[in-house]
Amino acid sequence: MRRIRRPAPDQAQRDAAVAEHHRNVLVDAGAGTGKTTILVDRLVEILAPLGAQGAVPISRIAAITFTRKAAGDLRLRIRERLLNELADVRPGSQREAQLRDALAGLDTAYVGTIHSFADRLLRLRPVEADLSPSYESAEDQGPLVRETLQVLLQAVESGTLVAELIGANAAARADEATRTILDALAAGLQVESRETEWKVYYGIDALVEGFIRQRDIPPPEVPPLPFDFTAFGVAADDFIHIASSVRGESPGADWIVRTASFLRRLKGRDDPVADSERTRRASTRTSFSDTGQSPWTGRPLRCPSPH
Repeated sequence: MRRIRRPAPDQAQRDAAVAEHHRNVLVDAGAGTGKTTILVDRLVEILAPLGAQGAVPISRIAAITFTRKAAGDLRLRIRERLLNELADVRPGSQREAQLRDALAGLDTAYVGTIHSFADRLLRLRPVEADLSPSYESAEDQGPLVRETLQVLLQAVESGTLVAELIGANAAARADEATRTILDALAAGLQVESRETEWKVYYGIDALVEGFIRQRDIPPPEVPPLPFDFTAFGVAADDFIHIASSVRGESPGADWIVRTASFLRRLKGRDDPVADSERTRRASTRTSFSDTGQSPWTGRPLRCPSPH
């Protein structure tokens, strides 16, 4: 026995969304409020309309979802609804023929994910899409990131990035990209991200991954900011001033004194790439994490009692 649903408070709006044939309909609602039901009802109304509107063959319908599970559930619910409508329709009527045609074509109709829908269009028109007919869809972007990073670094090191980008809009920025990556490497930026217990040290691979993940959104054209030597000098002076009062013999105190001395030598330089690399090396020369002692007192570190 088919369960009879109670009318929703906004049933009139739901019915209007189902019956609308001339305009696009957007349903915005929370989970479990009946969006899929409206979609199924609207599909059946398009395939076998109750009124005088012309029916649309199911071969011209594309029902697109985001996950394979949702696509399978949607196909099942469409089938169930078509069978229920067929059980109630008058035998020999035009609507019965429309429902039977829709049911017969459901197995070959397009009900799937947006990814498979795009793949289907590209398979039909690979030349127009400037793709090889034998292309493959990447389920995991990890290998794509690694391959792109390898090609990028090889092209940058060999000075052939322009050749790699021939025909692409980015070809005009190849020289700028080459200089930027070489400067980043010279400044000490690592190629691959490194994850520690407390922090992730991001590398160039994270930048490549971000571009791949957001490849459908053009990056903003913002001119690069020049290195602010004045701000760097002010920060260095502040550090030197504070460090002048540091006394005592401990790894932490020695590091502060040594860094202050290093910053004094940097004042007046005008190469941000070289300065960044020297600063990074000086600031990471001493590791406090593996000694098991406080960098300030030299005493063993103690974890607080859980009680």
